[in-house]
Amino acid sequence: MTATILTETDAGVGLLTLNRPEEGNRLDAGMQLALYDALSRLQADRQVRLVIVGAQGRAFCHGAATLAASSIEALQRFPKPLLARVQGEAIGFGCALIAACDIALTTFDAMFRLRGTSALSGSERRLLAQAMGERQARRLMLTGEALSAIEARRLGLVHEVVADETALDDALAGLVAAILDNEEGWLRLLSGERGELLCNSS
Repeated sequence: MTATILTETDAGVGLLTLNRPEEGNRLDAGMQLALYDALSRLQADRQVRLVIVGAQGRAFCHGAATLAASSIEALQRFPKPLLARVQGEAIGFGCALIAACDIALTTFDAMFRLRGTSALSGSERRLLAQAMGERQARRLMLTGEALSAIEARRLGLVHEVVADETALDDALAGLVAAILDNEEGWLRLLSGERGELLCNSS
């Protein structure tokens, strides 16, 4: 049976890849458990200093078949930087997954939609509201309208939009180098859950 979550490590970087492309990387219960287990392994691996979350196929993630609160909570508690490598479509839980990462980069032709958010947990909805602002997130949850990559950047769901996947990998390589060079800084930042920016540096 093909693994639905792939992991590998290279020079201190963990790669976590959604691998159900024939279903648009939509998470079923088994895939959610595999995601949780993969995060646990990457957290325990002392050689891994940051993790890039990506996906196989034409879509990033077409949501989740059931509530995925445990996966999102594991992402929020993850004590290392998380970078989202986004291509294609991100729908529902896919957008919450992006919001759970510290930095998100995407290609110009990507599309984002909060359709199906009735299946999202409260923590997932809060992540989306933190990323985009509560009123904008509420509108998009109500309408289910699609966002272009440019609009997703304007609203704060992603940080950078690049031309294609080659440029995406180049941009990620630059970010990885910068983050690894600033480890002392982010060790202070990533305490507690994501979305809680700690101002006390003591």
